[in-house]
Amino acid sequence: MNLSEFQTTLIRLLNARTSQGESVCIENFQRNNAVEKRGIILRDERCEEYCVSPVVYPEDLYRIYRDGYPMDRLADEVWRVLHTPAPTDTEKLFVTDRTFALSHAVLRLIGKKQNQTYLEKVLYRDFLDLAVTIGIVLEKPDGSRAMTVLTKEMLEELDIPENVIFREAAANSPLILGDCLKDMNRMLLELKAHTGEAAAVTEEEREDVKNGREDPGTRIPLYVLTNQVSHYGASAMLYSGKIRELANRIGMDLLILPSSVHELILMPDQGNGSAKKVREFVTGINESVLRPEDILSDSVYRYARERDCIEIAAADEST
Repeated sequence: MNLSEFQTTLIRLLNARTSQGESVCIENFQRNNAVEKRGIILRDERCEEYCVSPVVYPEDLYRIYRDGYPMDRLADEVWRVLHTPAPTDTEKLFVTDRTFALSHAVLRLIGKKQNQTYLEKVLYRDFLDLAVTIGIVLEKPDGSRAMTVLTKEMLEELDIPENVIFREAAANSPLILGDCLKDMNRMLLELKAHTGEAAAVTEEEREDVKNGREDPGTRIPLYVLTNQVSHYGASAMLYSGKIRELANRIGMDLLILPSSVHELILMPDQGNGSAKKVREFVTGINESVLRPEDILSDSVYRYARERDCIEIAAADEST
């Protein structure tokens, strides 16, 4: 069964579960970086407006099916997802609740060059060669969160000045999304210690992991920075004080590698052209590992301690 046949069969099985007024269909959705993906949604004719449905992407499901997952059980799982209750705050948001928007706005960071058409519709500000957009966080009944991006049209309806929404989003982000900084080398050691590679971990390394010390040896310190939900966590670069704290603790400037829109990698800037070498690594990861919609940038950034600012250390030559 090819992907097209898989989609047709899955839609048929899902529509067999619908009640009156409901229908399951596939629509095109624009993702980050102008990536278009076909997604399965549940339509309900009884919702006159602002009917919110989870989106399930058949390409991801097809891989699971090819790995041997039964089609009927897969349809059951998709049906359960499609019937997940919408965020309880959705109605508030779309009736232009100004107070709600101001208290739930957060910063969201995406690439600028690859999102030119998308940025014509949404509110944004430039940050180096990136774009800072505004997300509105919605609480789901199960306690999880969803996020919708604030468009220029929505902002006009809310009647909120641009500078006010950006100011509130900057204040809300550390409170709503938080930040998380982890030692990547220690994370890898912990992974080795809990897998078949446990024998490769030395006793000295075990003690370092156990006692929370820096890794021994000549490893270059690497750190992962994201937010508490690990979703569009690269935005932590805009508000997290952990970058400054880490640079001061190490006593060096930091290179900031955009490993995806969801997280950043921080490492000491050792000079001697290291930024350009690291940029080649970032470009390679973007081209061969990441999904196109998860790419943030090919550039590498630097946190300069003395000036307490973030700048471009090595840019994509095509910009």
